[in-house]
Amino acid sequence: MSNGDPRRKWDRSGKSAAVVDVLTHIVSQPAAIGLRCLEQNSNARQLFADPAIGNIDVPENVKIVFLPSGEREKEDKGSIVIELPPLGLPQFNSKQLLQDYVRYADGIPSTDPRAWDNPGKSSAIMDVLSHIATHPGIREYCLNNESYSRQLFQDANIGNIKVPDEVKIVFVPTGEHESLEFGSLIIELPASGMKLPTPAANEPHPLLGYVLCCYHLW
Repeated sequence: MSNGDPRRKWDRSGKSAAVVDVLTHIVSQPAAIGLRCLEQNSNARQLFADPAIGNIDVPENVKIVFLPSGEREKEDKGSIVIELPPLGLPQFNSKQLLQDYVRYADGIPSTDPRAWDNPGKSSAIMDVLSHIATHPGIREYCLNNESYSRQLFQDANIGNIKVPDEVKIVFVPTGEHESLEFGSLIIELPASGMKLPTPAANEPHPLLGYVLCCYHLW
């Protein structure tokens, strides 16, 4: 906890310290605290900004999103995080599209049929991004409304894929990949009541392993 320490900056050292303190707080509190972070991104931002917890100023142009406990074990059945392509994106091929804009999970190939697995998700992503490219007015809805993004994927005329209730679809801002240490945080929610791991000397804190993307920071 901060205990009156100076306000942290949204950079490599500030974010890592804030993540550890926020996750330590979540693990030590009733499960409802973590669930609120899952339900509303604004609740996660409040924990990071709270002077007694994360003690860090979160830039307006980045996102903090929690994914459900056990996300890493879901592999290709889990959530996806997509960087919103820039306006006026030139013609692209499907393989390059997936490599350039899917931030999590890695290694989604491009084949059919369309079920919520790597092949189906890749096809849905391509169709949704193509739709966004030709309908620029919906970009802000994708960034700020997760239910709208979910609807794009489930629309039979666009993504045409059934999205499981327990996974999320997250869009992060254009230019996220270039943000490096100043960008967004997508975090797996630790299991309720778990025993806090003990950090090893000269190693990143084990709680930082719950940060899934948008880049390898620690």
